[in-house]
Amino acid sequence: MDVEISKKNTMNNAFYLLQLTKSRVKNGLILYSIRNLISRIGLNISPYYWVLEGVSVNDAPTIKGNESEFSLVSFELDDVKHIASTHMRTRLSPDSLINGYKNGQLFIGLKHNENIAAFMSIELNKACLSRQEIKLKKNEAYLLNMHTYEPYRGKNLAPYLRFKSYELLKERNIDKIYSITEYFNKSSYKFKKKLNAKILRLYLSITIFKKYHRTFKIKDYSNS
Repeated sequence: MDVEISKKNTMNNAFYLLQLTKSRVKNGLILYSIRNLISRIGLNISPYYWVLEGVSVNDAPTIKGNESEFSLVSFELDDVKHIASTHMRTRLSPDSLINGYKNGQLFIGLKHNENIAAFMSIELNKACLSRQEIKLKKNEAYLLNMHTYEPYRGKNLAPYLRFKSYELLKERNIDKIYSITEYFNKSSYKFKKKLNAKILRLYLSITIFKKYHRTFKIKDYSNS
C-alpha cells in the first residue's frame, strides 16, 4: 500500500511540475524556470529588485469579469492550513506558511464562491533580504507570497488584491510597503508596474549548496 501511495505522489508531483513548466513558458517565465532548475543542483543565482509599493496608484485595478463574484477575505489558521496543503506554487514549505501566520503575518485573499482564487501574505515584524533580517518599523510592511490559482489567471486578480492590501495597511497607518521582485519573474514585474511600484535597488544573490552565500548590490535607483 505504501508503495502505491509513493508512486501516486510521484506521478502527482511530475504532473504538477509539467503543468507548472507549461504555465511559466506561456507567461514568459522561461529564464525564471531555467534559474529554478539550476537551483536544484545546488547553484542558486538570484538577481532581484527591492521595491517600494503603494506610493501612488492613479487608477484602482479592476477584476476582469463579474467583480461581484469575488470577495476579499482575511484568512484564519484553517484557511492557511488549506493553502499550505495544496501543491502550492511557492518555494516556502507548508510549515513556513503556517508558522508565518502564527508569528503574526497577515494572510488575505480573494474567494470565488467558496474557492480561494488568490492569496498573499504580509509581514509586519521583519523582512528577510538575502538571509539578512531587517526589523520593520511600525509604519512598515513587507509583502510576500502573492499567488493566483491557475483557473483564475488572466482576471487581473494580482493587481486588484495588491491594491486592496495597500488600503488595508494604510488603515493601520503603514505607509512604507516593501517587497522583492525576482529579476526573471516578468509576470511579477508587470503587475507591480501597473501599480506604479518604485524600484529602489537591484541585488544579486548567489548561494552554493545552501552553505556559501554572498549578496551584491548591483545598482541603486533610489536617487534617480
